[in-house]
Amino acid sequence: MLNRVAEPAGATATLTSHSFRRGGAQHANGDDRLAAQWIFDRGAWGMTKTNKAFAYITDTTREDRKVARVLSGWATDELPVVLDIAKLDHARETRTIASPPLQLMYCLKQHTLNVSTKVLSVLTAYLIRYYPQLKELAPTSPIVTRVEECLSAAHIMRADMLAWAVALNNEPLRLLKREMNFKTRKVTSPSTDHLVAVIHELIETNRTLALCLTILEARLLTPKKRLANTEAEQVGVTSRTKTQVQEEASHQPSTTWYEWYISVPRAWASSDHQKKSESRHVVVFMKLFLVDGFTLDINADDYKDQVLGVGRQAEAAVLAFLKTRKSNAKGAGSVLRALRPLHKSGALDEYIVGYKRLLAIDRIQDPAPVETQDILATVGHV
Repeated sequence: MLNRVAEPAGATATLTSHSFRRGGAQHANGDDRLAAQWIFDRGAWGMTKTNKAFAYITDTTREDRKVARVLSGWATDELPVVLDIAKLDHARETRTIASPPLQLMYCLKQHTLNVSTKVLSVLTAYLIRYYPQLKELAPTSPIVTRVEECLSAAHIMRADMLAWAVALNNEPLRLLKREMNFKTRKVTSPSTDHLVAVIHELIETNRTLALCLTILEARLLTPKKRLANTEAEQVGVTSRTKTQVQEEASHQPSTTWYEWYISVPRAWASSDHQKKSESRHVVVFMKLFLVDGFTLDINADDYKDQVLGVGRQAEAAVLAFLKTRKSNAKGAGSVLRALRPLHKSGALDEYIVGYKRLLAIDRIQDPAPVETQDILATVGHV
C-alpha cells in the first residue's frame, strides 16, 4: 500500500509505516495544546516500562480524543460533525438507500450479515460529497466507474448526484454546532425546555430551507442550460457566493410560497402580523394564476417537492402576467405592490372568478386554513 502511495507522489526514498507515524506525530506536535506524552501514547511509540506505567495512570481517553481530532484535521476542542443523507429530503434519502447495490448490504435474510442503514447513510453521504472531486482527479478510476454503475442501476441522474454533492458540501456547520450545544445543555425549567424545543425546530427548518434552495440553484446551473453561455458568464456565476444566492432567492415569490406551506410553525400561525399578512396576500395572488388548479398532499413523501414545483409554476405565471403590464417586478414585495393596484382597478376580476370556480369544484387541494384561501373579492361586474 505504501508503494502505491509513494510512487505517484514521486517519493524516491524508501518509506515505511514508521515514516508515516513519525510524520503524523510531527503534525500533531505542532499544536501547542497537545502534550508530547499524549502523542507518544496515541502512536504506541516504544518507551520504557516506567514511562508506560506512568502514561497508563495519568493519560485519559479525553486526551486521546484530542490527539485523534488533530490527526483527523479538527481542532482539539472542536466537535466533529458526521454527515449523512438524512440532510437531504426524505424522498431523496429513500431513493438513494433503496438502490439495488445497497439493498444487497441490508436486505439479507440473515440479520447478522446486514449492515446498519445508519452506517450506509453516513458512508453514502461522504461518497456523494466527494464524487465531483474524484471525478475530476481520476475520471476512469474504479471508484468513479463503480459509482456511475450504481447511479445507472438506481436510475439516478448525474445532475441530481451533483446537486446532492453541492448541498452536502455547503452544509451549514455553524447551525449544526449550535444544535449540538442545545442537545448537551442541561435544562431543568419546563418553560426553558419549551423554548429550547422551539429554537431547535426553527434551526432544523432553516437548515432544510437552505438545503432546498441550494439544490434548486444547482439544478438551474446544470450543463444543459449553460452550454450557450460564454466563459466570462460562467466565471461570473461560479464566483457568486452561497450567501448571495440565498439572499436573492429569499426575496422571490416562490420562496414566500415555500415558507407558507413548509415553515414550522406555519406562516399563517406566525405572531408577526405584518409578515403574516404580506405572505398571505402574496400566496393568494399567486394562486389566481394557477388556472388548472393544484394539489398539495401534506401526507405525501414528496410533499416538499410538490410545494416547490407548484410555487415555481405560480411564480412564472405571475411574472409573465406582470410583463404584459410593463412591470419588471420580481421580488415578493415588489410583486405584491404591483398586483394590489391591478386588483383595485378590476384587472384581476377574471382570475378571481376562475379561482373561486376551481375552489367550488374541488380542483384545488390546499392544506392551508380555509379562512386564508379566499380573501380577494371582485371589484367590477364579471
